[in-house]
Amino acid sequence: MSHLRIYLFCYFILTITAYSLIAQNKSIDSLKKIIQLNPEDTNLVNALNTLGSKYTETDLDQSFKYAAKALALAKKLNFTTGLIKAYGLTGQVNYRYGKFDLALTYFDSSLVLAKRVNDKKRIGGIYNFRGRIFEKLGNYSLALQSHITSLRIRTEIADKPGIAGSYNNMGILYYDQGDYPEAMKNYFLALKMYESIGLKKNMANACNNIGDVYLKQGNYAAALDYQLKFLNTVLALGDSAGVTYAYNSLGDIYLEQGNYQEALKKYYASLRLKEKIGYKQLMALSFHSIGKVYFNMGDYKKAGENLNAALKIYQDAGHKKGTADIYISLGELNTRLGQYAVAEKYFYTALQIAKEGRMNENSKIIFEGLSELYLKQGNHKKSLENYKFYIVYRDSLNNEVNTGKIMHTQLMYEFDKKIAADSLKNLNEKKLREAELIVRSAEVKKARMQFWFVVLGLVVVSLVLLLIYSRFKVVRKQKKIIEYQNNKIVESINYSKKIQDALLPDLNTMNSTVGDLFILYEPRDIVSGDFYWYKKFDHSIVIACVDCTGHGVPGAFMSSMGSLLLDKVVDQEELSPSEILNKLNAEIIRVLHQQEEAEIQDGMDISICKMNMLNKTVSFSGARNGVIVVKNGNFHKYKADLFPVGGYYKNRSKGGERVFSTQELAVAPGDWLYMYTDGFIEQIGGEGPGAPMNYDQFGQCLIAVSNEESAAQKQQSLLKKLGEWQGNHERTDDVLILGFKIN
Repeated sequence: MSHLRIYLFCYFILTITAYSLIAQNKSIDSLKKIIQLNPEDTNLVNALNTLGSKYTETDLDQSFKYAAKALALAKKLNFTTGLIKAYGLTGQVNYRYGKFDLALTYFDSSLVLAKRVNDKKRIGGIYNFRGRIFEKLGNYSLALQSHITSLRIRTEIADKPGIAGSYNNMGILYYDQGDYPEAMKNYFLALKMYESIGLKKNMANACNNIGDVYLKQGNYAAALDYQLKFLNTVLALGDSAGVTYAYNSLGDIYLEQGNYQEALKKYYASLRLKEKIGYKQLMALSFHSIGKVYFNMGDYKKAGENLNAALKIYQDAGHKKGTADIYISLGELNTRLGQYAVAEKYFYTALQIAKEGRMNENSKIIFEGLSELYLKQGNHKKSLENYKFYIVYRDSLNNEVNTGKIMHTQLMYEFDKKIAADSLKNLNEKKLREAELIVRSAEVKKARMQFWFVVLGLVVVSLVLLLIYSRFKVVRKQKKIIEYQNNKIVESINYSKKIQDALLPDLNTMNSTVGDLFILYEPRDIVSGDFYWYKKFDHSIVIACVDCTGHGVPGAFMSSMGSLLLDKVVDQEELSPSEILNKLNAEIIRVLHQQEEAEIQDGMDISICKMNMLNKTVSFSGARNGVIVVKNGNFHKYKADLFPVGGYYKNRSKGGERVFSTQELAVAPGDWLYMYTDGFIEQIGGEGPGAPMNYDQFGQCLIAVSNEESAAQKQQSLLKKLGEWQGNHERTDDVLILGFKIN
C-alpha cells in the first residue's frame, strides 16, 4: 500500500510540474517522465499531444510517433478532447510530410468531433489548415472559402492570434495567384495584429512573406531588409524551421541579383536543415532553387538533376503549384538545350495547371517561355502571339496601380505605428514652436512652387489644346469606324444566338413526353457554352445537360458542335448512358484532332439520363457533372466520373484511359430529378471577398424549388436565389438547370 501511495504522489507532483512548465514552454523532459510512468488516463493523452506538437518543427518522425500514441490511447479511453487534438496533430504532421490528402482526412475527423462539442477555437484552426492544404493542391476556390470561414469563426471568439494567422494565410493564397496588393494588405494586417499581442515568431513569418512580395516587385532593398529581420528573429528564437525559410528567401534575393555563389550557399544551408528536420516538401523548394542557380550558371546537368528531384517530391505529394513551377523550369531548361518538343510539352502542361488554379504569375512566365521557344524555332507568328499574352499578364501583375497599392499599404502601416507611438507622450511647447516654424516655411515654399506650376501649367495647357484640336477630326472619324465595326460584331453574335437556339430541343416536344419539365437557361454573355439535348425513341427518352469549355463565342462553337455530335452518336435505343459518353468522347477527340497533346484541348462536362418508359427506370452517366434527386424533402447527389468528355486527359495511375460508368437511380413517382452545370453552384457570392456556394446550399435551393407549382415560378425562385447570393459580384459563368418530375 505504501509503494502505491508513493507512486501516486510522484505521479501527481510530476503532472503538476509538467503543466506548470508547459506554460513556460519548457515541459519536454517533465512530459517524458509522465509518459514513462505510463498511467492509462487522459493526462497521458494530453502529455503525448503536447510533446508531439513541440516536435513538429524540429523532428517530424518524433512528432508522428507521439501523435500516433495519443490517438490510440484517446480512442481506447473515448476521450473526445484528446481525440480532437490527436487527429489535428496527425493531420499537421502529414501536411508537413507533404501527404496532403491524408492530412485532409485527419483534419476532417478532428472537425467532426470539434463541431460536436462546439470547440470554436479548434474549429477555426482546422478550417485554417484545410485552406492551406487546398492551396497546396491548387484548389484556390476551396482554399479561400476555408480561410474566410476560419476568419469568421476566429473573429466571433476574438481569437487574435488566430485572426492574424488567417490574414497571413489569405495573403499567401493571393500571392500564389499573383494578386500582390491584396497579398500585401493581408500580410500587414497579420503583422500589425501579431505586434499588438507580442508574438515574435509570427511577426517574423509575416516579415518573410512581405519580403517575398517586394522581391516580386523588384524592390531588392526592401526585400532584403524584411528577410534579414526574419532571419535575426528566428535565429534568436532557435526556430530551425524558420531558419530554413529565411535562408531560402535570402537565396532568392541573391539569385535575382545574379550573385549565384552566395545564392547556392543559402540554398544548401536551407536544404541541410530541412533534411535534418524531415521536411520533405520543403526540400523540394530547395532542390528547385538550386536547380535554377545551376541553370543560370550554365551547368545544365546539375540543373536537371535538382529539378527532377523536386518534381518527384511535388508529384508524390499532389502539390499542384509546386509541380507547375518545376514544369516551367524544365521547359526553360529544355529550350536552352534545344529539346523544343519536350520543352513545349512541359510549358503547356504547366499552363493547364496554372489556368485551373488561376496562377497568374505562373501564366506570365509560361507565355514568356513559349515566346522564346517559338522564336528559337523560327516560328515568329507563335512567338509574337505568346509574347502578347506575356505582356498582358506582366502589366496586370506589375503595373503602377499595384505598386502604388503596395506602397500605400506600407506607408499606412508605418503611419499607424507612428501615431500609436506619438500618443504615448505629449509634445512640449518647444517642439510645438519648432513645428509651427517648419509649417510656415513649408507654406512659403509651397506658394512659390504653386506660382511656377501655374505658369508652367498654362504653357502646357496651350500646347495640349492645339494638339487636341488637330487630333479631334481624326478621332471622330476613327470613332465612327469603330462603332460600325462593333455593330457588325454584335449583329454577328446575335445571329449566332439564333443558330444556337435553333439547335436546342423544342420545349413543347419535350413537355409532351417529360412531365412537369422546367429549364433555367441563363447565358453569361449573348451566346452560351452550356446547352441541353433531348431524343425520344419508341420505349425510352435520353436527356443531356452539357457544360462546354469556356463561355461566350468559344463556348458557343463547342456547344453547337456538341449538339450535332450527340445527334450523330445517339443512333440506337439500346445504347446505355455510359456507351453514349464513350462514343461522344471518341468523336470529339477525332473531330478536334486531340490525340496526345494537340493545341485545342477543349472538352465538355456532361450528365446524361435515360428513362425507360416500359420498366419506369432511370439510368445515369456523368463526366464531371452529377445529378441530384429530391425525395421526401431531402436530396441525394449522384456523383459523376472525374474526367471530361474530349480533351487530352492523362491519369498517372491509369494512363490516358477513360471508361465511363452507368448508375441506376433510386427514384419513385413524385421524386424530382435535377441535371445542372456548375454555373449556379460556383457563382461567387456571399459576404466579404465572396466564395462559391456549397452543395448543401444548392441542394436546399432545389428542395425549395420542388415545391413551386409552375415552371415559371421555379425559374423565378432560382433566379431570385442566384441574385441574392451573387450580390455585387460579377456573373462568372453560364447557368443551366434542368428539372423534371418522375411520373
